[in-house]
Amino acid sequence: MLALVNTPSYISKLPVRVSVQAVRDRTYVHFHRHIQLCFLLSGELRHIINGTEYIQQPGSCAFLLPCVPHSLSTVESEDTPLLAHIWFEQDFLTSRGYDFFAFGKETKHFGGKEIPDVADFEGKSEEAKRIIRETIYEFDRKEEMSYDKIASLVAGLFALACSREKKVKITAPFRRQTERVLCASKYIEDNFREKLTLDELCDVAGTSRRSFTSHFRRITGMSPNEYLISARLAAAANLIIGSERLHDDIAKECGLYNSSNLARVFVKYLGVTPSEYSQRVADASRSSYQVSKRSRYSWLEEM
Repeated sequence: MLALVNTPSYISKLPVRVSVQAVRDRTYVHFHRHIQLCFLLSGELRHIINGTEYIQQPGSCAFLLPCVPHSLSTVESEDTPLLAHIWFEQDFLTSRGYDFFAFGKETKHFGGKEIPDVADFEGKSEEAKRIIRETIYEFDRKEEMSYDKIASLVAGLFALACSREKKVKITAPFRRQTERVLCASKYIEDNFREKLTLDELCDVAGTSRRSFTSHFRRITGMSPNEYLISARLAAAANLIIGSERLHDDIAKECGLYNSSNLARVFVKYLGVTPSEYSQRVADASRSSYQVSKRSRYSWLEEM
C-alpha cells in the first residue's frame, strides 16, 4: 500500500527541523513532499527506497527526496536503532545559493553530481559525523540558531555524499521544465483548498497542457491531479490525528468537499478510513519515543 505521509505540522512552521529518535518497527510504504535525511547513529536499519533494499549501518545517511516511495524497518540487533532526522523543503538550500534539485530521477543532484539513495561516506565518515553533531547542536540553540549555518552544514553533508565522479547532465531545456513544474507544484501546495483547473496550472507554469502534464509526471512521478489530491490528503490526515472535529468540516477545509469524499480518498490512497488512520498514528506514537537531550548529548559526546 503506497501512502503519502504528511510532515508533522511543526515542519511547516520552520524552514528546517532536526530531531533524534529511537526507531520502532515501521514497515508501511509511504512518500512525502518534503526532503528528509536519515543519519543512522546506532543499530541497523532496513531501508527500501524506490524498490531497492539497503541495510544502513551506523554513520550512513539515507537521502529521502520528495515523492520517493520508501519503507523503514528494524534489523535483528541488540542495539535499538537511533536516527538523526533533518527535514526541510527544497528552497531551504536553493534560496541560499546552493545548486540543488530534488524532484525526479533526472534532477536528483547537488552541484551537478548525483545524490545517492544511501551514502556510507567511506573514508569521510568522521567528517559526516562532525556535520551531524554540529547540525544538532545548532538546532538545539532554538532562538539563537542560524538557519544559514544549518543550510551550510546540510549542504556540506550533500557534498560529501556526492563526492563520487558520476555527474548529472542537466540541459537548459530540462532545467526550465523542472523550474516550471516546481513553480506549479508550489502553487498547488499553497492553493490546494481551492478548486484548481489544469488550465490554471498551465498558466502558472507558462506552458501548454500537453507539455505540462507529461513534464509534471516525469519530474514528480505523479499527474497534476494526483499531486493535488496528495496535498489535500496530507492536510486532512494531519488535521484528523487526535481531533474531535467533524469529518465534514475537515473535508471542506482541505478541499475534499464532504466526509463521504474524504473517506473515499483515504480508503483509496491509504487503505484505511479516516478514523482507522487516526488510531494507527496514535498506536505508532506509543510504540516510539523521542530521545531526551541527555541521551542525545551522551551519544554526541561518545562521537
